[in-house]
Amino acid sequence: MTVTGAVAEMPRNAATVEKLLNLLSEGLRLGKKQGRNRVVFAPSEREQKMVMKTNYYLRSQLEKLSKLARITERTESSLLREALDDLLRKYEL
Repeated sequence: MTVTGAVAEMPRNAATVEKLLNLLSEGLRLGKKQGRNRVVFAPSEREQKMVMKTNYYLRSQLEKLSKLARITERTESSLLREALDDLLRKYEL
C-alpha cells in the first residue's frame, strides 16, 4: 500500500476553503504524477495557471447560469469551475 498526500496552508496558499480544497486536489494529482507514495506541497493560488477553453452551450443553459451568478453573487466562470470539480470528484479523477 502507498500513501500520497498534499499539504497546504490557509490563507497562505488560498483565500477560501473552496480554493484550498481545489489546490489540495491539484497537489494530490501532482504527487501521484511524480510517482506516488509521497507528500507534496500544494501549489498556491498565484501558481495555478488558468487555461482558456472555448465550448458551446445551449442558450437556456447560459441564461440559467447568468441568473445563478446574479443570485449567488459569483462569476459564471467560478460556477462552471465548481461544477467541473464536482464532476471530476464524482468520477474519481
